[in-house]
Amino acid sequence: MAHESLVRSPRWAALFVPLLLASCGSDTSAFSAADASASGMDAPSEAASGDGAPAPDARGDAPRDNAPGDSAPPPRDVPEIDAGPSEDGVYDYVLDTFLADTDTGFRLPKAGFNVDGRFSERGSGMPEDCNHGDYRAAYDFDQNEMGCDSASDTCLGGVDNQLPPFVQLVSAGTGMDVQELINAELAGGTFFLLVRVEGVDGPLTPTLNDPEVTVSLYRGWAMLPRSMCRLAFESVATFSVDNASLRTPGDLASARGRFPGRIVGGRLQVTAGPPGSSPDNLFPLPLPSLGGVDLRMDVHQTQLRLDLGYGRATRGNFGGYLARSELVTQLRAGFPMFISILKGAVDGLVDLATGSPPSCNRPVGGIGVGLHVSAVRARLAPTTVSGPPAGMCGAP
Repeated sequence: MAHESLVRSPRWAALFVPLLLASCGSDTSAFSAADASASGMDAPSEAASGDGAPAPDARGDAPRDNAPGDSAPPPRDVPEIDAGPSEDGVYDYVLDTFLADTDTGFRLPKAGFNVDGRFSERGSGMPEDCNHGDYRAAYDFDQNEMGCDSASDTCLGGVDNQLPPFVQLVSAGTGMDVQELINAELAGGTFFLLVRVEGVDGPLTPTLNDPEVTVSLYRGWAMLPRSMCRLAFESVATFSVDNASLRTPGDLASARGRFPGRIVGGRLQVTAGPPGSSPDNLFPLPLPSLGGVDLRMDVHQTQLRLDLGYGRATRGNFGGYLARSELVTQLRAGFPMFISILKGAVDGLVDLATGSPPSCNRPVGGIGVGLHVSAVRARLAPTTVSGPPAGMCGAP
């Protein structure tokens, strides 16, 4: 079985050693300099972003052209793309950047959302805070208390995101660069996430306000030969949606991840309520294969925000939360020999109280996640596929 070869690898076995740290104390982000030195990693930086964050506008969001400098995706040398306006109000994109925050410092804003509606302070002692503090928002200041400016030292954030401490633990224990693994999957043409926005009334400008659009998320494949996968993000490429993303094969309107949204000031917003509210906004997120082990994380209360453009969608914010019990089930199937360790690690990452009454304790509880994303215009083929076609990007 795939997991047998995986767990025999010292490199992958080492992954689970640092995860023990997460089970020793709930707030894994509270690494001290001594802890960092002992683990061979740099101490988390508490320095504020050098660029600072601009004041929020009337919507409580950062202006379109700016975000806290150190929290935004780094600039890339990308070609200009302008696919022009859509005649039917449908805009298709492929996500070309997935950037995980790696600094656990609370002065640096993070991707993600205020999933539980709370503004948790470190060491508050409140049971609903699950011994975790919240981060300030990188882009959407309405996720902060009273829409405060994330550059302010007095601003209390509400972003629930436990990817930063998890990424630090993995990197410290294995020497693997998590971001490089993600980038390799994108560059290799083995992971494409597609976004369709329907019902857009008006030009894609910073003044566009549309109270009702529909957003669908799909897993798909670039219709390019394997030797040309790099072109998927450099031009308006054609993609076929994978039937695994659909409730009814062949029907793009039956996406498993299909949500109501709106556009405010040119920014697409897919919003969701706190855990337990309806709709759940569930999105089954397939992850890149880890050493032959395929994991699927069901993101609850999925939220997505993007500044929409004719060529690109920028300043993207993707987030939601993972249910503790579902995550443990996935890990047990992929890494059965390490499940006792992993369960403790998952406990240490829980930062959301779920269930009725809300609780942070087993078997309930959730883990907030957030990623910086960006996207480029794409074309979706009318026909769907089941897996990558032979010879195309993603095929063996």
